[in-house]
Amino acid sequence: MSKASTMAKTSARGGFNIFWGLAASTIISAVSLVVLARILPPSEFGLVGVTLTAPQFIMVFTDLGINSAIVKYSAQYRAENREEHLRNILNAGVTFQIVLGAIFMVICFLLSGFLATNVLQRPEIEPLIRIASLTIFAGVLATTAQSVFVGYERMELYAATQILQASIKGVLASALVIVGLGVFGAILGTSIAFVISGLISMLLYYLAIHRHIHKEKSTSLKASNAIKTMLKYGLPLSASAIIASFLLQFYNLLIAIYSSDASIGNFNVAVNFTVFITFFVTPIATVLFPLFSKINPKTEIETLSKTFRFSVKYAALFVTPAAAALIALAEPVIRTLFGQQYVEAPLYLALYVLVMCVYSAFGSMTVDNILNGLGRTKVTFALTLATLAIGLPLSVLLVPLFGIVGLIAATLVAGIPDIAIGLWWLKKQYTLSIDLVASSKILLSSVIAALVTYLVVSQIPLSSWLQLAVGAVVFIALYLTASPLLGSVNRADVRNLKQMLGGMGFVSKTLGIAFDIMERLAREPPAQKKEVSEP
Repeated sequence: MSKASTMAKTSARGGFNIFWGLAASTIISAVSLVVLARILPPSEFGLVGVTLTAPQFIMVFTDLGINSAIVKYSAQYRAENREEHLRNILNAGVTFQIVLGAIFMVICFLLSGFLATNVLQRPEIEPLIRIASLTIFAGVLATTAQSVFVGYERMELYAATQILQASIKGVLASALVIVGLGVFGAILGTSIAFVISGLISMLLYYLAIHRHIHKEKSTSLKASNAIKTMLKYGLPLSASAIIASFLLQFYNLLIAIYSSDASIGNFNVAVNFTVFITFFVTPIATVLFPLFSKINPKTEIETLSKTFRFSVKYAALFVTPAAAALIALAEPVIRTLFGQQYVEAPLYLALYVLVMCVYSAFGSMTVDNILNGLGRTKVTFALTLATLAIGLPLSVLLVPLFGIVGLIAATLVAGIPDIAIGLWWLKKQYTLSIDLVASSKILLSSVIAALVTYLVVSQIPLSSWLQLAVGAVVFIALYLTASPLLGSVNRADVRNLKQMLGGMGFVSKTLGIAFDIMERLAREPPAQKKEVSEP
């Protein structure tokens, strides 16, 4: 088995661990979300999202790229057998993050009045922002521990911490709202849940990883040098995250000014429901970062080329149709889970997911990960600046005119440079390229399945949950048929996927049914390409 195949199989298993953790945590979060959305009126539900905007924005400044550096160097040093560096890298990174998180928690608390009155234009939420400031410090604890888990490819621990946080948050926030505390209860429950899960995440890090790294092997890299190394790598990523967060919060500020609380509540429902897509996006994106970090582009260019090409294609095979299905079934999905009161949410959901559907087919999940894995974080920063240069003026123009629909349109257009320029740069520097024909066919297969599904569902005079069930069956059947017939996948692709996902018990058996159908309908790859068919 080639190195690319071995790494792909390892990453597939790690992705599966993240998948089940994400699935479980998302289901828990979704139940909590439905409870909150049904108990709270749309205006109060929107106010919960507005309150959390302040600490979420400030939290971006707590990283400085250190978490990404922890993932990068943990994976790289382990692959290079340089374990003598690991303890100081982890000690320095974790300590740095904890101190920074505490500082910015205090800053958020002290600025709560200014943020509520002058920024969010809702002075009544000042005490809520003070409580929510706890999520900054607690969130840093959790994300730092999770970064270590990803770098060590201990995805089962990553998944466990996700489930833990979602469970505690779901129980506390829902319970406090039910007993009559309203928006205050939702914010208080969320903050307490963050604190508990953050502390437990750090405890897991210590027990599973930290105490097993021998002190005598860590003398070659001092703490100060470790911080310098991580900051040199991570600061461009931190700047990228700050710019991206600024743009996101600027978007939130615009819709807070130009949209009603009810419309914001509808939009929050739509955005929160896109967690369905994260079932596929997050596992793929999470495992790709350490995967590319382990490849040396100078000595393993062939492995890098194969891994890049197939990571784009195989990620698109899962994410693009999932997004297309959600677009086609947006209305029955919203009505089934949230009832009739969120009338704008189906439109917002369909338009918002359209971005993921189109971009995932052409490498949106892979471009930034390979750049960061190869240490080219300055390029990632430049791509973020390009997104800002387009998204900022477009949102200022479109949101006052079209509200949330204008915001989604601006987001769609602003994402083009990140993919297009990123693919061009990778081809120029490393001769890496994606299979544009295959990506186009995957998108076409998904669009065909989505259009037919929408037409079928819209003609069924049934309840929304029956429309959803019928639509899901129709879409899956159409995609499994259209994808191999149109050439989105060939038999070599199906065999590769079977190998990568083999040995996963129930999941392998379930997906095996779909793969068997696709393999019967698919064609063999062209003879001249057989030698590169294995990832």
